[in-house]
Amino acid sequence: MVGDYSASDVDIGKHEYEYPMRLDLKPDSALHKSIVSKVMNRVRASASVMSKRHTTWDKIDNTLNAYMVMDEEETADKAEDSRRPVNVVIPASFATLETLLSYWAAGIADPIFKYRGVEPDDMIPAMLAETVISQHCRRTKTFLALHTQMRDAFAYGMGVVAPRWEKVTGKKTERHIPVFHSMELGGPIQVGEQESRTVSTVLSEGTVLDNVDIRNYFPDPDTPCHKVQDADFVSWLSRESYMSLMKKEEGGTYFNVRYMKGVTGTSTVRVDGPDETEIIRSAGERNHSESAPIDVINMYITLIPKDWKVGKSEYPEKWLFSLAGDRTVIRAQPINLNHNMYPVAVAAPKYDGYTAAPISILEVTYGLQEVVDWLYRSHIHNIRKTLYNMLVIDPYLVNYKDAVNPAPGKAIKIREHVWGRGVQNAVQQLSTHDVTSGHIGDIGSAMDMVQRVTGAVDSLQGVVRDSGERRSATEMRDTRMSAVSRLQKDVRVCDAMSKQDIGLMFASHLQQFASRKRYVEFNGRNQLEFQTAFGKGVEGKYFDPLEFTAEMDLIIDDGSTSGGESLPELIQLYQMQMQNPETMQAFDSVRLMLDLYRRAGVKNATDWLRRGGQMDIMADEQAMNAVDGQNTATIPAQSATPRSITGNESSRPAAAV
Repeated sequence: MVGDYSASDVDIGKHEYEYPMRLDLKPDSALHKSIVSKVMNRVRASASVMSKRHTTWDKIDNTLNAYMVMDEEETADKAEDSRRPVNVVIPASFATLETLLSYWAAGIADPIFKYRGVEPDDMIPAMLAETVISQHCRRTKTFLALHTQMRDAFAYGMGVVAPRWEKVTGKKTERHIPVFHSMELGGPIQVGEQESRTVSTVLSEGTVLDNVDIRNYFPDPDTPCHKVQDADFVSWLSRESYMSLMKKEEGGTYFNVRYMKGVTGTSTVRVDGPDETEIIRSAGERNHSESAPIDVINMYITLIPKDWKVGKSEYPEKWLFSLAGDRTVIRAQPINLNHNMYPVAVAAPKYDGYTAAPISILEVTYGLQEVVDWLYRSHIHNIRKTLYNMLVIDPYLVNYKDAVNPAPGKAIKIREHVWGRGVQNAVQQLSTHDVTSGHIGDIGSAMDMVQRVTGAVDSLQGVVRDSGERRSATEMRDTRMSAVSRLQKDVRVCDAMSKQDIGLMFASHLQQFASRKRYVEFNGRNQLEFQTAFGKGVEGKYFDPLEFTAEMDLIIDDGSTSGGESLPELIQLYQMQMQNPETMQAFDSVRLMLDLYRRAGVKNATDWLRRGGQMDIMADEQAMNAVDGQNTATIPAQSATPRSITGNESSRPAAAV
């Protein structure tokens, strides 16, 4: 039974731990067994619902491959001649997936997450947070995790990520000058030569996104996928090793890991994809080694501590439990995150608002994919039969082995008793008719239907489609705009559902866990907004986590690229505006130009702005308006010096800390 230990499994009294909050979490304790039972009951209930989708997900995986398992006929043909073609999967679904991902990736700019302050004094701290988080994203390759999430979302219906704070420690070499503090001389005196020494330090820290395999994702089945924060629990399975868990136990948040040494750690609820079967089978051969895989169930759950006997409170709290091998609690603690959210985000572009596991865009077109594969497979099969010479042979007149020999340039011998009588009617080609000649055209029609359903049209795939009549530029542009507007909808849904929560968690984790002070340089949009609002330029400021208490809102871009609007018409309107003195004074030409750059797909247009010139004029005019009691600028001007978050930035050198 899961959660039960016997003397043959492990010596319970062998290891001693100091458990959190003085809880008795030894593997043979009643509290330990109760927690294991409650967690596993919820995971199994979720697995019974989510498993209904696994068959469909496996079929989608097969459509994303470019090959099929050969049948007996094809195996024989390949053995006879390896150059003969066999059935393949027409990569229609793969092309659709790549188009959707390419469109999404084109809309990701640096910084991935943009912030703005809630109060006027929070403006500069929000800029600092945006720059620091952007550095974290580049260092931890956040884009790759988001790419995997969106791939799962488009292919299977939803993609899941779990943000967590990570601190990497190590050593660095620094310069050291030995000094002696003299009371008589009133200052330090160098007493030796400068030397280098190695010290332990924090090399990097920041929020990391972990991707969750949806086959091993176990949410609350009674809660829609987009309302993960309203669920009673959310859990998933991750694969670890004994050594990796021991390193985490050394960090102080894990315990009971030593009880897993020499114990089979495979979970009973684990589901492997079609391509992972052999990997898992080979991993089972090393179940009793220190490198053997251990499945860990991570569950965030809202519970009443008194009912679970982990506290005295009678009101709900969010907790985290981790179970290794379905039997050992290796982590149990309140979440205690400032944002008070489950650190999980789900993206589901085709969600219906009700189900825990919605359909995907590739699932909608799966039937068309099967039609395309069948049309091509039947056509190849018919061609193969026709090319292999379907003959009618009279074995009384000719040598049978010579007649069926597939080699070119063959010579068929006539039997001796009919020599001299001619070769007529000895061998005759059986007339055949290619009933699949129209299948290639049918494949084109089915592919066209796939594009109509998904919006991944030829123009977005970089394909110039042949047409019987010439298409005008306006028609091509309107077609592309319509397709892009459909893709924009899916991207905006995912941004509102997932990216917003992820960005808020990044900012909250930075406020709660950051420990390093650093100098942050302003550029691009941040430098423009600072200069416009305060009437002066700034190179950068110090980020001090001890004084970082700003309130921030996340700026959610739609994450889409240009194409959903008529850019040529906007350029013409801009030119007309600049020729009219009244409209030129009424509109902000610089900001309009920046918006045109954005719509054209330029992500860093603000990096090209010159210091001084027009921007200084804008700042001076805004400062004058502030003095006169007017406020015509887009960003409110402030006559007072902005609040310092460190207290003495002006006295510090502009150097990295």
